[in-house]
Amino acid sequence: MKTGKNVKIKEMNTKNNVKIVHYIDKVGTIVGKRIISCNDTVPIIEFEDCTRIWIFSKELEVISSEKYTEL
Repeated sequence: MKTGKNVKIKEMNTKNNVKIVHYIDKVGTIVGKRIISCNDTVPIIEFEDCTRIWIFSKELEVISSEKYTEL
């Protein structure tokens, strides 16, 4: 996934981290990527409150290809 795309967390494989579960169904923007093992990379998502988390691509739903700006 490319940076700048708006995405929504549609599911999570783990429900252990209460702080991250809070972001299910919230829209964020891909701002980078993280290497988690050998050649596996995952997107880093930033939300309106400036929180950044990494999550597997299969747990995301792409909302748009670019970030909307309000005038």
